[in-house]
Amino acid sequence: MLNLANDAFFNLNDFASTATWRLASSSDPYVVTGVFTNDFFSGFDELNAPVSTSQPQFTMKTSDIPTGGKEEDTLIIPVNNIDQTYLVKIIERDATNVSLLILQRQ
Repeated sequence: MLNLANDAFFNLNDFASTATWRLASSSDPYVVTGVFTNDFFSGFDELNAPVSTSQPQFTMKTSDIPTGGKEEDTLIIPVNNIDQTYLVKIIERDATNVSLLILQRQ
């Protein structure tokens, strides 16, 4: 049966995972749920040599962002069972209660 509820995409049994959001101002930890992606893409440098990089992102419900949560906070995400720390560089909120966090690996 297809789950069409607003939070179906963030179900831990399907696509989502838990992460720990730490506020830069206090280091208080908050457990959040979302979908982590780290897609690779290629391009060319100034000498036209091929290069590749990735853009780590975390998609989550806007209402789950901790009070006081903002850019420059950290997100600790388990990747292949190893905790990876990321800096929240950009928070893109939309009108559907979904936010895309653009991350930078630390």
